[in-house]
Amino acid sequence: SRKSVTQLELIKELNPILRGWANYHRHVVSSEIFHTMDNHIFKAIWRWCYRRHPNKGRRWVKARYFHSVGSRNWVFAVKCKSDDDENFWWGLVKLSDTKIRRHTRIRAACNPYDPSWELYLEQRQEKLGRQKLATNRQLASLWLEQKGCCALCGEPFTQETGFENHHIIYKALGGSDAAFNRVLLHPACHVQVHNNVGISVSKPVPV
Repeated sequence: SRKSVTQLELIKELNPILRGWANYHRHVVSSEIFHTMDNHIFKAIWRWCYRRHPNKGRRWVKARYFHSVGSRNWVFAVKCKSDDDENFWWGLVKLSDTKIRRHTRIRAACNPYDPSWELYLEQRQEKLGRQKLATNRQLASLWLEQKGCCALCGEPFTQETGFENHHIIYKALGGSDAAFNRVLLHPACHVQVHNNVGISVSKPVPV
């Protein structure tokens, strides 16, 4: 259905879909399925390329749309330029590159109301938080800077509370998206800050 779009537009449209699908299924035994789906996707992409140039040979089509990037051949990619005027390849996401992440079962005897299990639960919570932040460097940096605690109330983030990214100086007032203008807050604290003009937050002071 995307016969008229450019290669770059097709890649930009497909990548979020493929990445989201892979992340959803990464927690089960998906490695073999990812490789199988990569094969099906390659065949569909090849048909898309060949249909656009029915009078061209296979070698021409391959040279036009598929390139060698790093140690990998047959990469469906487009050469682009960054803001620094440097060339880079924008390629189609490969499902088999997604790392499988197993769920760690909690110990059956664990009791959250027993102080002797406090250290185990804290270590488990920190590990889950780091896994969630692994794909976002800015959030990971803020998490470590705040030592996993809310910038307003000082209480730690948990799997149940979650966290939200807050602009210290609102974007509507010219605030930046950079890390120096962001802090992590509990969702309830975030609402409290936005609803109460007298409340303000700032970057934590290094100890």
